[in-house]
Amino acid sequence: MSIINCGYCKALCLDNPHKLCPSCLKKALDAEETVAGYLRDHENATLDEVHAATRVDKDIILKMIREGRIIEGKLSYACESCGAPITSGRLCRFCLEDVLETAKPPEKENPEEKKTREHFYTKDW
Repeated sequence: MSIINCGYCKALCLDNPHKLCPSCLKKALDAEETVAGYLRDHENATLDEVHAATRVDKDIILKMIREGRIIEGKLSYACESCGAPITSGRLCRFCLEDVLETAKPPEKENPEEKKTREHFYTKDW
């Protein structure tokens, strides 16, 4: 096994699937249990409400959502672009549509239209 830095505290530890040292892994599992217990009683809680009630860091809760350890749709959090409440992904539907619209390649020109715009200019002597 190789030696890595812990994903949270940056201490040296043996490589493992969680990329955490044993003490941070225990803290992460305890935080997960705390958040899951709170969400069982408060299904429609927001990220801020869960953070305030459990004192688990928001980044840890978001990481749990992204890793699939918290079921999407049970917890709302802010869209990274506009701040609207969402239950999955990083962007709300409207911001995602905006991003996809700007990323869309330009429409190809019709070859017939291109021919009508071609002009040759010559100098008359």
